[in-house]
Amino acid sequence: MYRLIIKFKGKEIKIKENILRFEVLSCLNLQDEVFHLKEIKLEKNSLSLKIDGKEFLNKLINEITKLKLENRKLKILNFNLDIQEVKLEKCKRLLEDKILTIDFLTPTLFKVGSNFKGEYSNYLFFSWLLRKFNKALLKENKINISRENIEKINIIDNRLESVEVQLKDYTTTAFKGKLKLDFKNIDSEFIENFENILNYGLKNGVGYKNKNGYGKIEINS
Repeated sequence: MYRLIIKFKGKEIKIKENILRFEVLSCLNLQDEVFHLKEIKLEKNSLSLKIDGKEFLNKLINEITKLKLENRKLKILNFNLDIQEVKLEKCKRLLEDKILTIDFLTPTLFKVGSNFKGEYSNYLFFSWLLRKFNKALLKENKINISRENIEKINIIDNRLESVEVQLKDYTTTAFKGKLKLDFKNIDSEFIENFENILNYGLKNGVGYKNKNGYGKIEINS
């Protein structure tokens, strides 16, 4: 798995992921190979593309090179993006050994209906990640992780502690600390789905008010 970062000039723009995916691949004449593009994100002045397969990666780089050589822009909707830099990195496999440690760096909690849940559970954690990850995807690109598979994950070391958090005029509990998980009972064919949602959590945080700094995590395998 590879990640291609395309940096461009201009103001920050916001486009939904399903539209972004279609527009970028159409501009690069690669719309028939959408299944190789596992993730695409627009962050400030850069595009981040997660790619499966070296052949597709080479095609993508060739098309971007053509744009640069012909002094053309990457056209997305009504925006013409002037590419400044292209950077390639190999994605780290979080679950290569099927064991990982999650460090909850800031207080983490979940909200279910009107109730706050300040204790960790595999189901709450992974179902939240799955729902958020799928939210911006087209129906055919959404991934599925069953409750049965989530319940196969074993907690082999729990060093989480309960902490109090103040939410406006309301005080509730959350958790912080480290958690070691074992995925050995998960079939290999489903591991990539867990990789995808865990990577989402690494970038975006997890749980309630994660955009305000709650639920920041690190993952070590």
